[in-house]
Amino acid sequence: MRGLPVVDISSENLCHVAREAGSFYLQHPLFPAERCGFAIEAARVFFSMRAEAKRALGIEGSPHFRGYSEMKNERDWREQIHFGREGAAVAGAEGYPRLAG
Repeated sequence: MRGLPVVDISSENLCHVAREAGSFYLQHPLFPAERCGFAIEAARVFFSMRAEAKRALGIEGSPHFRGYSEMKNERDWREQIHFGREGAAVAGAEGYPRLAG
């Protein structure tokens, strides 16, 4: 069994690897293993919190689709948290263009 390819974010091969492999590990100097480990541990702590605490950060409270959400249906059963800068809303934006906020 082959492992996933490792690609540097500045590589010109990024698009090619994405098309050919579909999945890959991405390297970037701002994300050393120690920092990634910290993020994974923070995620473990967050997702082990009580449901009420997680829902207090619900995506419904963000005009830009940021925050906690969960999917529970016949095809998908997961929790997730969406991060991003919360800038000013784009005037008149509807649907996905609001993600730019």
